Amino acid sequence: SQLTMTRIVLTPVFLWVFFYDNDLDYSNNNLVFKILALLMILGFMLTDYLDGHLARKMGEVSTLGKYLDPFSDKISNMTVFLCFIATGYAHVWMVALIYFREASVETLRTLAASENIIMPARMSGKIKTALQGIGIVIILTGALNPLQTIPAFRQVWEYLPTTVMGIITIVTLASGVDYFIASKNILKKFV
Repeated sequence: SQLTMTRIVLTPVFLWVFFYDNDLDYSNNNLVFKILALLMILGFMLTDYLDGHLARKMGEVSTLGKYLDPFSDKISNMTVFLCFIATGYAHVWMVALIYFREASVETLRTLAASENIIMPARMSGKIKTALQGIGIVIILTGALNPLQTIPAFRQVWEYLPTTVMGIITIVTLASGVDYFIASKNILKKFV
């Protein structure tokens, strides 16, 4: 849980690093801050892996951890996606659909909890989380200044961020559908 909390606490720090110059144009940010933003995301991904792995290995899986882990993933990833909207790397509708899925699945979890049922993470949710992390890393790596000096890469870069975010959006929505199908018994109790 402490590793999970670090993601929540450091998310506002990521926001500051991403916009340290108070400029929405991420392309002109200092390379040091771009690298720091990328390292923070890699750190978020590492702690996401380690918190669950260590909890299972040490036999310290807790109800708090089962809720806190997906919550911290959503807080950190949604913050990054909002940064991507501001910089033009993602369209508003993409992030809105991702948010809709995340909020809907959290509502399912809350309904399940009211029936004393803990909804475990589904494989589709794990794939979605991994893909979101990989996509964020691809975009932040592509935004590094040295890559932007390569003419061929600049042409690819025009489409890369929104294409990656489009794939993330589709996989995220598919994961949401999977959760709803798997939760039909819970939903029947409330509908």
